[in-house]
Amino acid sequence: MDYLNRIDISGSDFEADLFRPDILASHEYWQVNRRNRLREPELELMLAVLEDALHCYFTNVQMRGRRQKRIFTETEEWFFGTENESVFTFENICSVLGLDPDYVRGGLTLFKSACRTPDKSGAAIAA
Repeated sequence: MDYLNRIDISGSDFEADLFRPDILASHEYWQVNRRNRLREPELELMLAVLEDALHCYFTNVQMRGRRQKRIFTETEEWFFGTENESVFTFENICSVLGLDPDYVRGGLTLFKSACRTPDKSGAAIAA
């Protein structure tokens, strides 16, 4: 309907046409506004794996005990490994979540060197 070329713009027909609610079927609404339940749990799992790996890396970077050394070494190998055969490799998780793996690795390397570099008093910076 052409609203600009109508002569009588004060009529109730114009107002009724202008403010008429859009008719949308419920299945059309849900196609646009529902969550993609087939992919979302996997994304949440991948994000949880990445968060856990970051937590393990940050809390064990000082490597005071044998267990901490083992956890840190395994986590560091996961972050800096080049294996791409598994779904839950660091490279694949970054790809799915839209992260740059080299940027994250650079940040991890900087954090590790900052925690191991002694400050002016001679003690390493606490994580």
